Amino acid sequence: MVTRKRLISNRRNAQMSTGPKTEAGKQASKMNSTKHGLTAKTVVIKDEDPEVFDMLRNGLIREFAPETTLEFQLVDRIASTLWRLRRVPRIEASLMELYRLEIEYREAPSFFCRC
Repeated sequence: MVTRKRLISNRRNAQMSTGPKTEAGKQASKMNSTKHGLTAKTVVIKDEDPEVFDMLRNGLIREFAPETTLEFQLVDRIASTLWRLRRVPRIEASLMELYRLEIEYREAPSFFCRC
């Protein structure tokens, strides 16, 4: 159970922690929880080129020639899904590298610390 003194102190500290103030800080903190990007709220994440995504989307619009609101939404969904799926090989490569390092670590001579 938290003491009253600790509770008051925590509330006082929380008043000073109000998060980012600038637009740049808000944009940066928005990406804090992004791990792989497959479920990111924004389609294009920090290490990707928005212009390349726009080219993909515009190409799909030309190809499918949507006319209704629903058709435009479906083309946007296709573009978003294709863009996110392009991340999968990078994620897979990263996972394989982590796995390789884990095996390498387990097989290392015992004089290395395994703390």
